[in-house]
Amino acid sequence: MVVSAPAPLADWQRPAAVAAPSTDLLAAACRGTVLAPQGETPAAVPDANASATRERDAEDAIRSGDTARALALLSPLVLQPGDPHMPRACELVGLLRERAGSQDDARAVYQAYLQRFPQDEGVPRVRQRLAALGDRTAPIARAAAPGSSVAAASRASLRGIVSQFYLHDRSKSMFLSAQPATASTNPDLRDNVDELLSVADISGRATLGTTRIEARASFGHVSEYRPVILVGADRNRGSYDLLDQLYLDIATDHGNASVRIGRQVRYGSGIFGRFDGVRAGVDLRPNVRLNAVAGFPVWSERQTSVDRSRAFYGLSAELTSSNGQRAVSVYWFDQRAAGLVDRRAVGIEGRLTSRLLSISGLVDYDVAFATLDAALVNASIRLGRTSNVTVLLQQFHAPTLALTNAALGQSTPSLDVVRDLLAPDALRQAARDRTLLTRSASVTYTRDLSPVWHIIVDGSVFDTSASPASFGVPGLPAAGTEFAFGVQAIGEGLWMPRDTWLVGLRSAILQRSHLYAGDLTVRLPIAPRLTVAPRLRLALRDQRLETGNQRVVAPSVRIVWRLTHNTELEAECGGNFIWQRYTTQRLTGSRFERAFIGHIGYRIRF
Repeated sequence: MVVSAPAPLADWQRPAAVAAPSTDLLAAACRGTVLAPQGETPAAVPDANASATRERDAEDAIRSGDTARALALLSPLVLQPGDPHMPRACELVGLLRERAGSQDDARAVYQAYLQRFPQDEGVPRVRQRLAALGDRTAPIARAAAPGSSVAAASRASLRGIVSQFYLHDRSKSMFLSAQPATASTNPDLRDNVDELLSVADISGRATLGTTRIEARASFGHVSEYRPVILVGADRNRGSYDLLDQLYLDIATDHGNASVRIGRQVRYGSGIFGRFDGVRAGVDLRPNVRLNAVAGFPVWSERQTSVDRSRAFYGLSAELTSSNGQRAVSVYWFDQRAAGLVDRRAVGIEGRLTSRLLSISGLVDYDVAFATLDAALVNASIRLGRTSNVTVLLQQFHAPTLALTNAALGQSTPSLDVVRDLLAPDALRQAARDRTLLTRSASVTYTRDLSPVWHIIVDGSVFDTSASPASFGVPGLPAAGTEFAFGVQAIGEGLWMPRDTWLVGLRSAILQRSHLYAGDLTVRLPIAPRLTVAPRLRLALRDQRLETGNQRVVAPSVRIVWRLTHNTELEAECGGNFIWQRYTTQRLTGSRFERAFIGHIGYRIRF
């Protein structure tokens, strides 16, 4: 769960995305497969105070979702030999790979951590994360052999973060000229966001000999201060609760068995997201693991109770090579709803890693619909010591193809009701019609230009199918083939020690428009406990299907004041200034909108 977030941004406002594969170089260094360049001057003795500050700032960047800044901060800790903060930095690199969905790479990083740093204080956390990924084979046994001080020790820890942020977004829109002038062209003043976001993410861990226990609760509440509106485009329904994860996890070295029960997140073995249920696994042999999962899908964090209308179970078997560089897993997944087969799939997942190449893939085939539901290939190639290229090819349905989709758009969106209105063949066709198919391909290139400059270049093409009108539900046109390109440069220590500069440019050819955007963010540690981060975003959107364009200027500044090591205050304020000109069949004219966007709050870690 995001522990703090500014007001929502439109797509043109978001910074250039930092692709998850940009962590490949650091992950390879943590695995020990990237060596220090030969023939160069030995690195200076690391500054312990500076390293500690980098580690703390990297943790903050990860919590706030700023992957680019986290990578820039972790690079010196991972790549500089002898840095005492390297173990924790490698643990964070594994966490970044895990959150990016690269679970195979995360496993390899965690396994290497246990081999290289068996006495580090983070061993229980890393072992628990590795257990949650479902692959705790020989490297863990070697890291803590029975009878050793590490295996016999009993430890307990409690970590967490609590935050509250008030978010506000108020805008005023006015037509500078409009033909014809109607009541709808009068100035429009509204509060788009006016809420208090309260979040807690707490984890407790205990190690009892060879048994590890973890409990996690990640939840929140949104206090909505806007008037409740149940109709119209603004559809504000009032305050609500959030529940991201709530589970108990128990793992033991005996058979490398593990079980997790409660609300959790899983991507793989036929599951694509959050669910309420139980997941368990055990090693049948040193390199053969059997996993089982059962539960109920969760549609979003706003669902705070167990929805038993759909239930699933799945079985998978994983075979891993002795060196951990090759693995293949096959699975069966079955989901029922309203007494019918909602989704039934078979699949295969695999990975291959080496010093220069890392490739992983997934194929999910829906047996009930006789359709390829999802397919993915992700390949990363290291080019020299400071650069790599990643290629991602994928096909997926949104939402995941299931019979329940037939109820989408119906006056009573329930499969129990729609089942009685449509014949079986019509029911399957309605589900297909309500499900969009997207195919995409992307290429990302990362390179260290110098000790202080890093660059990320990416390009992608994607195509989304139409949703035809059928069974009383209006259709959606196909998005067609769309393209996006971007480049981002990350600099560090350019003006003052520990400052960070991010410059990003993006361009997109979309179905209805051309988009051009630029982003400049500077993070300035002007005092030991005070950081100021000004930001400027510019965007231009040219309409393709109609006449007109949109120009946007969005300045903002963020201030973080660290009161103590574990407590900080944060505030951000900014504005959006939008000039729009257009000509449609119903209205011709120009419009100006200005908005104030800001948030303020606190964050406490323990």
